[in-house]
Amino acid sequence: MGNVVSNIQGYSEQRMIQIIVDGGAPQEALSLANQRLKANSEELLMPLEANPALEDRSILKGLLSQVNYFEYKVVRTDKYS
Repeated sequence: MGNVVSNIQGYSEQRMIQIIVDGGAPQEALSLANQRLKANSEELLMPLEANPALEDRSILKGLLSQVNYFEYKVVRTDKYS
């Protein structure tokens, strides 16, 4: 996905990745794409159809959890600084 979008930490991109991690259909993830993304539907669909193995989805899930944790910590630190 990082090859077709400039910021995989964006809101739409995170939602799309979460659908894939949860084993959802590529078309479902594509339906969540933000209209501001420069990539067209065909470009976005190709990485979404990669159908990662269960082990890869588990790794992605762990990485997403870490990203969310660190985003939370940054917001919390900024709030109390």
